[in-house]
Amino acid sequence: MAERELSKKLSEVEVDGLVTSKLVVLGSTAAENETLTANCILCDDVEVGTGADATVAVYLAGCFNPDKLTMASSYTMKEADKDALRDAGIVFKPAISLNMLETYTLMAIGEEIVPRANFFRDRYFPTDAGDLFASDKVLTEYRKGDRKMASFVSPRVGDIPMDRRGYEIHEYQPAFIAPSRPLTADELNKRGFGEALYSQSTQAQRAARLLQDDLRDMDLRIERREEWMCAKTMIDNGCTMQEYLDDKTKGDTLIVKFYDTATEHKYTPAKKWNASGATYADFKNDVIAACRLLTRRGLPAEDMLIGADVNSWLQSNAEFQKLLDRNSGILTGTVNEQLTRYPGVTYIGRFNFGGHNLDLFCVDEEYEDENGQSAKFFPATSVEITAPSCGHLMYGQITQMDYGQTDFTSYVAKRVPKLIVDQPNDLRKLRYACRPLAAPKNYTPWIYMESVID
Repeated sequence: MAERELSKKLSEVEVDGLVTSKLVVLGSTAAENETLTANCILCDDVEVGTGADATVAVYLAGCFNPDKLTMASSYTMKEADKDALRDAGIVFKPAISLNMLETYTLMAIGEEIVPRANFFRDRYFPTDAGDLFASDKVLTEYRKGDRKMASFVSPRVGDIPMDRRGYEIHEYQPAFIAPSRPLTADELNKRGFGEALYSQSTQAQRAARLLQDDLRDMDLRIERREEWMCAKTMIDNGCTMQEYLDDKTKGDTLIVKFYDTATEHKYTPAKKWNASGATYADFKNDVIAACRLLTRRGLPAEDMLIGADVNSWLQSNAEFQKLLDRNSGILTGTVNEQLTRYPGVTYIGRFNFGGHNLDLFCVDEEYEDENGQSAKFFPATSVEITAPSCGHLMYGQITQMDYGQTDFTSYVAKRVPKLIVDQPNDLRKLRYACRPLAAPKNYTPWIYMESVID
């Protein structure tokens, strides 16, 4: 068979040299009948003797810091020089001095951290602009749902004034959360996690990287505490927080309650759902009754949260599985089990309970408690019925004396960093503080069922 050559030379391209003329340093004395015009910027420092020239690479376009350019001694760049370079494609912009240790700079670095997805906080306790308070205390207001009807009015009367719905205002002082991390000279001489084995990083570069890593680590711990606060607020209709004087010594116990005398957020089933003699109808009727506790107050019932053990029982319940069969003639819902963007949370599907269409979520996320033990954000044997955005996460201001200052400054933000320097001991510490409070938007917008199975 014949051979075919698959490669073919089309043409040749030769480098034209771009800039082939002779260049001198700006500010040099022009020779007779010679005009020197600013034209380009040298890429690298080059030593040229008096007897020979050198071939060099230059920048023909770009943005440069004028304070970093080198010219002939005693020569100052003129506006005509800048105009000539601008015509060639070179512009100048002075560099802005950035102090990495100022509080506002540290806050900007913290805001660039991509937040971790948190189920309770993000879905049920979003933070709006009005939830950041310029005070140490925050105000939360809520009112009960409205189910009254308009009155029939005689034409001779004209109208009947309608009373305004009352609401309650409560003042709370958010708990203070402030993890910190020290930085010593010894740590600057060690190779950091993820750093090259033979890294050429300077101490200043390593300190900057550790600064960002420390902010990220502390932010993750604060997020877990916020998630815990949101979950506990829904479970207890309040939150009990234990203060610590150091990592082991306990301080005061702070208690927040969103009710006056007795809470109205709990529903207790008549029998355990997996008890002997219990049926699917018992489970369904309990869920319907819990939903009605919300709708009777004019509040929505849209989500149903179940623990891991409740999910296992439900998925293995024969009556429940039968009602999901499309051939049964009675379809109560659709299973569309899938992982969500929230760690440890699985979306099960959408189900109908007496006309209440509920999105079912299995919550199995865990955290490490103060004793180093693994604990669940949501109990494995419990159930909760609520709706998205039923609460909000508010923040009080942080007041502190910044490094190098003698006066106090207050910051209205979710997170506020602070640099602490101990010069005698060659120690630098970075603190990341916040004052969060999770609160409902309406009076008791959730119904909690505790230990529904054994």
